[in-house]
Amino acid sequence: MKKTLGSITNKIKKLFSKRLIADYRMAPFFDVSLDLLCIADFDGKILKVNKAFENTLKFNEKDFVNSNFLNFVHEEDKIKTLEGIEILKKEGQILNFVNRCITKDGNYKYIEWKSRIYNDFIYSAGSDISKRIAALEKLKQSENTYRQIFENSPLGILHYNNDGIITKINDNFAQIIGSSKEVLTGLDMFSLKDERIKKAVKDSLDKNLISRLEIVYKAQTSGKVFPVRIVFAPVFTNQRELLGGVGIIEDISSRIEAEKKIKENLEKYLCLFEHAADGILIGNRNGIIIDANSSICKMSGYSREEIIGKNISFLFPKEVIEKSPLDYNSVLSGKTVLAQRDLQKKDGSFIFIEMNTSQVNENTLQTYIRDVTEQYLLKERLRHSEKMEAIGQLTGGIAHDYNNMLSGIFGGIELLEKTSNPKEASKYIEIIKKSAKRTAELNEKLLSFARKTELVFLPVNINEAIENTIDILKYTLDKKISIIFEKNKKDIFVNGNLSQLQNVFMNLGINSGFAMKNGGRLCFETSVMYLDSNYLKMVGNNLNEGNYVLVSVSDEGEGIPVKYQSKVFEPFFTTKNEKQGSGLGLASAYGIISEHNGLINFYSEENRGTVFHIYLPLIESLEFFDENKIEQISNLNGSGTILIVDDEEIVRTTVSAMLSEIGYNVLEAENGKAGYEIYKEKHELIDVVILDMIMPEMNGKECFYAIRLFNPFAKIVLCSGFSEEEDFIELKEGKVNDFIRKPFYISELAGILSRLIKND
Repeated sequence: MKKTLGSITNKIKKLFSKRLIADYRMAPFFDVSLDLLCIADFDGKILKVNKAFENTLKFNEKDFVNSNFLNFVHEEDKIKTLEGIEILKKEGQILNFVNRCITKDGNYKYIEWKSRIYNDFIYSAGSDISKRIAALEKLKQSENTYRQIFENSPLGILHYNNDGIITKINDNFAQIIGSSKEVLTGLDMFSLKDERIKKAVKDSLDKNLISRLEIVYKAQTSGKVFPVRIVFAPVFTNQRELLGGVGIIEDISSRIEAEKKIKENLEKYLCLFEHAADGILIGNRNGIIIDANSSICKMSGYSREEIIGKNISFLFPKEVIEKSPLDYNSVLSGKTVLAQRDLQKKDGSFIFIEMNTSQVNENTLQTYIRDVTEQYLLKERLRHSEKMEAIGQLTGGIAHDYNNMLSGIFGGIELLEKTSNPKEASKYIEIIKKSAKRTAELNEKLLSFARKTELVFLPVNINEAIENTIDILKYTLDKKISIIFEKNKKDIFVNGNLSQLQNVFMNLGINSGFAMKNGGRLCFETSVMYLDSNYLKMVGNNLNEGNYVLVSVSDEGEGIPVKYQSKVFEPFFTTKNEKQGSGLGLASAYGIISEHNGLINFYSEENRGTVFHIYLPLIESLEFFDENKIEQISNLNGSGTILIVDDEEIVRTTVSAMLSEIGYNVLEAENGKAGYEIYKEKHELIDVVILDMIMPEMNGKECFYAIRLFNPFAKIVLCSGFSEEEDFIELKEGKVNDFIRKPFYISELAGILSRLIKND
């Protein structure tokens, strides 16, 4: 019986199915409809979908049939969909139901459904409204953006209709006008008293014109008077139908005030520019001068017309520009470049100037030029005075040591005169030679320290310079202070001025001695270090990275109080009393090291001492002749004719005797003029001229050039106990053959003469 009932039930279902299929097959619109069509049972199982349903959601019919409709509904919309189905079951139909259906690629579509129940099945038709939803969302965002702009704009905004009636304003408009929104909304703009406003509104509505006004406006509703900029423009629909207009208003009081201040500042600047005590040049990024003030014209002797249009380099001697070019790259990178150099005036004379160059804007440079000739000369005098101050402290110790050495010389001479024993005579001669040599060495150290010269740079052996300084400091500092020198290696060379560098070391040593009233250790130390660009940037210096000689000068003194450390290198700053120093020592040291393209800094702790660090660029290789070189030869005998030109009779007699003793013919001249005359008369016989540098009538430098002019191939040896370094450099470039410093051994002079005559 059950089997029969089941069979009947299955037959009924199949029959019903066929009937259902026959029903929708008979509806030709099902597969050609553009709407999404779906048939489902009351449990939500999908029985049939059309092609539009498949194409929209990108699934095949097999994916839908016998699957629950909720499987294709967005997770967030499932509850809403179930609620809609319940309503459908109760009421028989549901209209305008929207949910999101998932597509095969993982996205979703917004579908608007219309459903009804027929023959116990759910028939649903859906429309894809995704684009409409997206458009509405865009419109919503656009409206929100516009609303935000309208409400938050720093400008005042109003809308008015075709009749000129204000329909909407933002808060800023009300604030600028000085009235409330309620008062302003509904206001007829054609009723305003300001004819300019009325005309601009009328033109925007009648002529579709955009009108711009910049006026001083008196608000009719508040009485407020203020400068204002206004724009009126027509507003249209997409079909070009006039909707009214929009007005944008800006209170320009701040701008007017700023322009007024700019004008005032410009007038002040022009006044300062024209009447500034310093010379000022305005130029482009290529160095072409585009303006000049009266001070630079007065300073240089050129008129404004003669300056403008020229490159700034025309104000400086060619050799100065070649040696130290104007650093435009640093200026264009935003740095302010300070420089000191000679400026050549129109009349050919020179002044020493400080120049400060900075970038005004992308295309304009400015160069606050100052004539510091007097200050420069004063600085040089003060620097020399500082050296002399230190020399004064040496006087007692030096005099004592000189007397000791002279005692050895005089004593040796007296003993030599009284003895006839060759062995004893030899012993006394050795005493005299040693005492004389020590006297000469000390004299040379004092001369190199006290020499007042321009900054002529030569290769300087830093270790030797420090050793010379220490020898002098021994006579200056308290005997309770021990001086130590720890050197990296024997020879470390820098390009510098020996006198200036020794002045720095001397000042640091004296300061350390002053700080160690109860004695202690003063230590000089040398080494070689590589400074990279990061370190140099950190210390704020524009040096080039590379190998540097590091000179450390440390003491165990009282240290520098923290409150004074920032002022250490300031001119005339000192913690000493007037009798102890001028306060120029460390300022001078800072200037000297800077002029040597170096760096000086320090670290100090109170009651623990101070260490100064000096960094100077290392010379990696040397290509110069050593003026102190001693020629080592075993045989002193020579031959030839030597002209000795020296104003000191004792020198001429001694050197003549020494040279005659070893085989040379000797001619003598008491000054440069006599020497030149003798050379002109007997030049064919003379092999070498020994020429003193400092003489009356015609000095060694003048005599050198006179002989060179007469005979470019003359062999000349310079001889001096004290000479200006710039003279030596100049004569070296003039092809001087050699140099010997007084006092000298006969072996030194014989070696030089032998080499020069042998190479003839």
